[in-house]
Amino acid sequence: MDPKIIAKWRSTLSGLLDEAQGVAQNDDLTERLKVAADLQDFIMNNPQSLPDQPETAEFDEMDAIARKAHDGLLLDGISSRVAAIMSQTAEFASLTKKIQAQTAADQQAAKSIQLEKAQKVVASVTDTVNAIMDLKKQLETQPATADGLADLIKKLGKAVQTLQDLRTQVEGTS
Repeated sequence: MDPKIIAKWRSTLSGLLDEAQGVAQNDDLTERLKVAADLQDFIMNNPQSLPDQPETAEFDEMDAIARKAHDGLLLDGISSRVAAIMSQTAEFASLTKKIQAQTAADQQAAKSIQLEKAQKVVASVTDTVNAIMDLKKQLETQPATADGLADLIKKLGKAVQTLQDLRTQVEGTS
């Protein structure tokens, strides 16, 4: 085979490798894809090696070099995109963790509010029980006089008011 043909293909591959090196240093996917397509065209159009012409074995080597450069350009682009996706995945995990922490804090605050309401109900029940016990003592110790009846009516009014307060507290917790 004419040595000028082999030299022409060497020169073409050298130019493509220079281009590949240039676009490998930037993140422009369009440029990478263009040079990768040019390398693929080189592989397709490069003459085949001929068994009876040992000097043409160099074409197979040039194909292998072009294929590695082609794959390198595309794999580097894929790697950077995978890295970007992984970064977003990590960001999502961080956001999920923040949301879970806020949810836990909100649940704790809700439990605290519910505990306050329960404490108010318990206090109202305690007041009601005390008022009823006072009423019972009064009934047991008071003679049936007009003043005793007036006192009993006051205490009954207090017991009824305490029961109404309890009912209001219980209704407010639902």
